[in-house]
Amino acid sequence: MEKDTGNKLKELREEHGLSQEKFANEIGVSRQIVSRWEKGKVIPNVSSVKKICDYYGISSSLLLNTNIPVGEDEEQSQPVAKKKNKKKILIKGIAIFLLILLILYIIYSVYKYFLLRDLEEKFKEYDNWTNYYAEIRTVEEARLTGETEIWYKDNNYKIIIKSFYEDGNKSEVTKWINCDNNKMSEFDSSNNIKIERDTLIDKDIYFYGNFIKTYMYWINIIDKQKLAQYALRPNWIYLEQKNNESIIYFNKIKIRFNKNSMMPISYTDNTNESIIIAHYNIIKNCVSDEDLKIKEDL
Repeated sequence: MEKDTGNKLKELREEHGLSQEKFANEIGVSRQIVSRWEKGKVIPNVSSVKKICDYYGISSSLLLNTNIPVGEDEEQSQPVAKKKNKKKILIKGIAIFLLILLILYIIYSVYKYFLLRDLEEKFKEYDNWTNYYAEIRTVEEARLTGETEIWYKDNNYKIIIKSFYEDGNKSEVTKWINCDNNKMSEFDSSNNIKIERDTLIDKDIYFYGNFIKTYMYWINIIDKQKLAQYALRPNWIYLEQKNNESIIYFNKIKIRFNKNSMMPISYTDNTNESIIIAHYNIIKNCVSDEDLKIKEDL
């Protein structure tokens, strides 16, 4: 009778154009078990009989005599099913983990987008400065290379530029600039030379208080590449909030700001493998006409 069941299984499989391996996969057992069934060495257990009958759409009476003991292959069939279940659980777990990571990434990106957009709006306020004092110290490879002081009010400047050289020498130049009248007075105190210019060279640098932007290197980057669009790029830009500071990292540049006023504190550039740092002290609405007067005794 076992041989009859095996022959029936083989006949059904071949009628449906299935290999032993394909049929085994369909009902969740190994190919070796199917082979033993078809050779009459073992008869399918109750669970397997149900799967076979459901698969072929036949009754169990067509497969075997119910008086024949079943279940001999159960021990071998179960590990295959268990393996499949474990694999499904593992795949499901990995999928859930990746989904959680994706959700967290999207949440952080949205958060970063609004932070960057807010920063862009605050940077635009630099264009509306009509009165400010700025002190900028520049350090290259841990050596002070320059100090600049800027007094600005209503399109008028007083600018003191000090340069420090590796040989220990230094130079100092003071400029008084009237953008409205297109004039500049310049005094080189190192060489005791005074120059009066009736034409303002590179006036776009000075108009509307723009001169300070020559010391705010990131402004051009922000103008050309809107920060908010990089919110979805995890490696291009990074934001950090701590104490009273906001810190932006992009590429090899780091900018520290006062969190409330968004006034810059320092700028660090390591893009050329040499560290350049600019330290800022900026005060708005503190410059008087007296601060801008040209000294008569130069």
